Amino acid sequence: MKRILVLLLGMLALPACSTGPYLHPESESGQLRSIDRTCPGAQQALQYFNADRSESLLVYVALPIAGQSEGTELRLFTWRYGKSDAKPARISADSPDVEWVLPSGERRTVRASLLEGGFQSNDPRINNRSRGTKLYEGDLEEFILFLPVIRVNGEALDIRPIHFHKTQSRYAPVFNC
Repeated sequence: MKRILVLLLGMLALPACSTGPYLHPESESGQLRSIDRTCPGAQQALQYFNADRSESLLVYVALPIAGQSEGTELRLFTWRYGKSDAKPARISADSPDVEWVLPSGERRTVRASLLEGGFQSNDPRINNRSRGTKLYEGDLEEFILFLPVIRVNGEALDIRPIHFHKTQSRYAPVFNC
């Protein structure tokens, strides 16, 4: 009986989980990371480190979710590495304006309120599930995002244009998340 139960559970896990559609980022700079540190999944952000790799900025664009968001949103958040008692980093930008370009060539600019005055890396209101800057009222299938120069404690990060395209993936679930 135990053998059958183990076999049945194994068969349920093998097909893996499917994400809903999400926007997958690609760029010449940054490293792909799961948007959740502890529970791997298919949804990815691009991660940019400061020089001593103590702080990183993650760039994620979320599609609308019924009842949670009204449109496609740009979300910026940070992860800290090293000592937990280290002084939080100051994230700032040369401009709060973010530009994105559709495959048709149409360009749009939005103002990211989070970049207007900057923010501290330890701000508990800012994480991968926080409301972001609305880029578009509905779903965006594909676009290129151009961010202003973003700085961590005054040090400019190397953030090149990011190409986002809608995709859907499968991944092996982690049952303890």
